[in-house]
Amino acid sequence: MLVFDHVGMPTAGTRVPAGGTGPAKTADAWNHRLGGDGADAGLTFACRFLPLPLERPLADEQDA
Repeated sequence: MLVFDHVGMPTAGTRVPAGGTGPAKTADAWNHRLGGDGADAGLTFACRFLPLPLERPLADEQDA
């Protein structure tokens, strides 16, 4: 399962990104920084794949 954390915001919790998983040759973990000029520009997300079943619940009951 592809998940991400907000870098520098540990209280935001681990979440599932909208849009699904990357290509088959995607790395196991990477950081993604948002570009553009919107309110979220510059945020960095630590993305990684987790095995199922999950050891800890996701933020906002996203694993329900």
